Amino acid sequence: LKSLLLKPKPGNHIDTVFLGRSGSRHNMLQQFAERHSALFQLTISKLGHRDHARICSTCPTCNSKYASWVSQLARSASELVHRGGCLEGLHWLGVESFDSPEMPRGIIRPVLLYVCGVHIMQGNADITGEVPDMVTDLPGSRWGLCTERSNLGGAGSHYHWMVTYDISFESAGVMHVVQKVDNEKRVGSWQVLEDGSVQLCAFAFNLRVRPQTDSGTELAGEEVAAFMIEEGTAKRGSIERVPRSYLPLCHPNFSTLPTGGTVHGTSLRTDFHMVRLLLPELCVSLCDFSFTSAEGSCYIVGSNGACRTDFTHALFGTAQGSCGPAAFSRIDLRGTPFAVAAKFLPTGCGPRGCAWHRCNEQHILVAGTGGQGACAPTFPGTDDPQYPCLDNGHADQLWQLGGCYTKKPFLLQVRFVRPAPDQKYGNCHDVRHAPQEWRLD
Repeated sequence: LKSLLLKPKPGNHIDTVFLGRSGSRHNMLQQFAERHSALFQLTISKLGHRDHARICSTCPTCNSKYASWVSQLARSASELVHRGGCLEGLHWLGVESFDSPEMPRGIIRPVLLYVCGVHIMQGNADITGEVPDMVTDLPGSRWGLCTERSNLGGAGSHYHWMVTYDISFESAGVMHVVQKVDNEKRVGSWQVLEDGSVQLCAFAFNLRVRPQTDSGTELAGEEVAAFMIEEGTAKRGSIERVPRSYLPLCHPNFSTLPTGGTVHGTSLRTDFHMVRLLLPELCVSLCDFSFTSAEGSCYIVGSNGACRTDFTHALFGTAQGSCGPAAFSRIDLRGTPFAVAAKFLPTGCGPRGCAWHRCNEQHILVAGTGGQGACAPTFPGTDDPQYPCLDNGHADQLWQLGGCYTKKPFLLQVRFVRPAPDQKYGNCHDVRHAPQEWRLD
């Protein structure tokens, strides 16, 4: 079993993935072992060659059985779910190998991925949201309410919104409000009026706001604004019913966003335990935080002091900063069948950055910052680095809408592993304070 799964032989294109070290995923790890055990029984016991120590690359029977099994695998999470009888958990999916030099284009390889969103959506539900229905969208959502402006903390003298209240909407017109200055908590009320505006009452304020964008992530009124932090129950439920596949990671993968310059609050670090893998494109979503843990929270004041973006996560594979110290990102896909197929280049205002590619481009170290800048992966199929900086609002929501200027999704192209030389490029002078796990090992 160890020879088969951990040290694949020529002709045995079975790719293994391993889970992170989190104890809360013990059941998932057990599923993983059971899946591999089942595969072992399939490829050894049922092939009619009980004396085989491994899958034989020259045996017609082995190759035929293996090819038959692979050909029946679903090609995506959506296909798997629509076949029916699927439970959330680890499943084998057939992933097409596009660029492996030792095999022709179009070879399908089995990869073990974690599949979510197994409940098939009914009808043509649109999770991107057209004009929002606030009666159904607000319950369960959380917002930052801004009732003050400030010209402090930015690289210019323009005024930007300041979050003064944290609001959580409940059903039946109830909302829970936390005043930022002293963390005092109150229960308030909300209602949607006939003209489509929303009336908010708590503490000493009685405000009217209305949606400002089709995405439903911004509310505004007279000298007041609110920005979504977390989606409501209805929208979150729609998202969770979308079939999705995730790649488990076994080595540290993280991104940081340090305070300093025009970044205020507490330094942020996001650790990624699984990343969303889009099929058949073979791209990783940089802004899916479903399987992450994060410490810290901060906000960036940009556009010469005119806008404020709040952060509770940092993008995967991206080192982002603003007029302060360097940020760091580590990508480590060792233990998976995938490697990175992108460059990491400076982007934004006055950016700087560098990257190290190691271990056949499975292990990438990135450092960078700038004046509203970053060192970021190039967009798939291009040589253009992706710009992660945003406008007013919360980054978790704004990143889902795509780049601030391009409106393209934040993606990292990956491919199956093949031999590749180590390389280092770029320049970022202040890497001495990098996290220990970021350093070369």
